[in-house]
Amino acid sequence: MLKVLHTGDLHLDTAFASLDERQAQIRKNELRAAFTSMMTYARMNGMDVILMAGDIFDNRFVTRETVQLMVREFEKFVYKVWRELQLLETSVLLNRITKSSIVRLINVEVGDM
Repeated sequence: MLKVLHTGDLHLDTAFASLDERQAQIRKNELRAAFTSMMTYARMNGMDVILMAGDIFDNRFVTRETVQLMVREFEKFVYKVWRELQLLETSVLLNRITKSSIVRLINVEVGDM
């Protein structure tokens, strides 16, 4: 049976313009933590697929920190799936998942915000 985790409208790196700078940063960190928790849940519960519908980001500008977090979490997920299938040693997919390929895939600008 195929196990799918479906999520949407994460809105990572939302500006939170109505909050002061400190509160906005706290909220951004909470969203990143929620993403990390979701990815951990997917790995711990044997999900085969993660379907992310809706807005992953709030706009085209994404911080370097957020992209690095996404790369790390997806690498862990892909590694787990491949390891479970005992195909890791013959797979080139894991080697192709890089920050630049994810940035191209999601078509965003990465900055140091």
